[in-house]
Amino acid sequence: MGTGTTNWGRSMELGRNRVLLVAIVLVFIAIYAWLHLRAAFTLPLPWPDEPDFLWPAIALARDGSLLAPEMNRELHMMWMPPGFMVFTAGWIWLFGFSLELVRALSAALIVTFFCAIVLMLRRHQAPLASTLLCGLFLLDAHFVAAGNVGRMEALLLAVLGLGLWRLSRDDVITGMCVLSITPIIHPNGLYFVLASLLFVVISGLAAQRWRDLRRSELQGSSRISPLEWLSLLVVLACWLSYATYIAFHFDEFTFQIGAQLQRKLERSNDLRTLRLSDYALAVSLTTAFVYGLVQRERGRLILLLSCVAAGSWTCRFIGGEMWYQIFYQVTLLFTSLCLLELGSRVLSRALPNVPKLLLTAGLLLVLLAGLFGTRTLPFPPGLPDRLSFYYMRTAPSGARVDPWEMDQVAAKLRRFGDCRERVVIRVDPPADALFLYERLSDTNLLFSTPPWLLVRAGNKDSRYRVPRWDIFVVHVDRYVFPFARQMRKMALKAAGIEPGSDEKLLIRNNADSAWYLNERERQTANKCGSEQDSIRNVLEDRGRS
Repeated sequence: MGTGTTNWGRSMELGRNRVLLVAIVLVFIAIYAWLHLRAAFTLPLPWPDEPDFLWPAIALARDGSLLAPEMNRELHMMWMPPGFMVFTAGWIWLFGFSLELVRALSAALIVTFFCAIVLMLRRHQAPLASTLLCGLFLLDAHFVAAGNVGRMEALLLAVLGLGLWRLSRDDVITGMCVLSITPIIHPNGLYFVLASLLFVVISGLAAQRWRDLRRSELQGSSRISPLEWLSLLVVLACWLSYATYIAFHFDEFTFQIGAQLQRKLERSNDLRTLRLSDYALAVSLTTAFVYGLVQRERGRLILLLSCVAAGSWTCRFIGGEMWYQIFYQVTLLFTSLCLLELGSRVLSRALPNVPKLLLTAGLLLVLLAGLFGTRTLPFPPGLPDRLSFYYMRTAPSGARVDPWEMDQVAAKLRRFGDCRERVVIRVDPPADALFLYERLSDTNLLFSTPPWLLVRAGNKDSRYRVPRWDIFVVHVDRYVFPFARQMRKMALKAAGIEPGSDEKLLIRNNADSAWYLNERERQTANKCGSEQDSIRNVLEDRGRS
């Protein structure tokens, strides 16, 4: 009777803990969703390289090909693997295109990463404390920004989280299969594959799985589960598809990847950029790694977290991209989880008479004091006003993108969509073309968007035959990121527009936002049939806007 009562009590306690854990997860997801909505199009601003990744996705959903005529009519854009484009194309095919929906997808992927890590931490020494720690990292500006932009980082983290979750369950085949997809999403995924492979080898999981397969073979039972077979088939299909894609466009691949690697190496950091916090991080990771290596079975989770944290830390030194900073935050998250697990175990042995809950709470408070004190994490009462990513901060909803403005500009451009030949429109900033395409996708207009990587590099390579524009639209407002100011001046010059002049003003919404438009009149007259369709007729009613 006593034993049964004890087991029943433990089951009740486990049930309460699970309910509390689910409640914590749901609260943090709700707060994250609120921050995502508040960030809108200000954290970050519509980013110049979002079109680089979304035009191929749109083309695949629309035409069944990754060749985006908006960027080049002959050349595939292959300086990044196509995993994100293919995945996003499926989303666009199901729900239609809007930049807001694509950014919502990124937010859902970041939440997927968070949930996968929480599932992995069910074997943590202090699962509730570690979930709280994960939730606070989720509210950090880097995770909010990564979940609010049409880039690859959110998808990469979601796949990483799912792969680590399976590895934490000792499912070697499925976990490594999932992780092996990450390089097709972003080259940084290679670091996570190597780090996870190191864990599998040194933890003995690979040898253990091999022994299980041999034993099941001798007994005549099924050697590989259906989930493992499915994972192997999906990975094989993904890599064969990517290899085939490269084979058909090998010259483009080698040319663009070579240019990308050269650029990344030129911008990479070296060991001379290490700060005092980096040395403390290195000591913490080394300690966690050694502990996990010595403890074997009991230290397997710490070993996994420390290996992946080291792989994620590598991204900080390669490329120098502002978006890669999120991988450094992942390193800090995993290192903090290692310290929480390690410290909880050590303190429980050193102070056996002190309640474990009290020790864990004290250790968590010390960790949080350090994270808040060094501004690694934002202090929750300051959200969302103090949430900033580089120079960008959350602003009132709609501060950067006014739907009325976009509707008015789209209405004036729509009449060119019925011309007998396709009219090409160049838009600056490049991401604003996505808002206009959302409203004009049912017309015959073609938005010409030079790849942002080449615009920044000033590359004049003849292989990049961006469609020649008939109409050039320039949006000037106060929400301009500093390093793009010079690009805006270059765009105005290329369009033949004098800044501040009303001669080619299309719409002025307020003192902070103005839309200018210039055309090659002979080209549009030839394409549209007569001078009556010239842009003069579009501009003559600008005063009524």
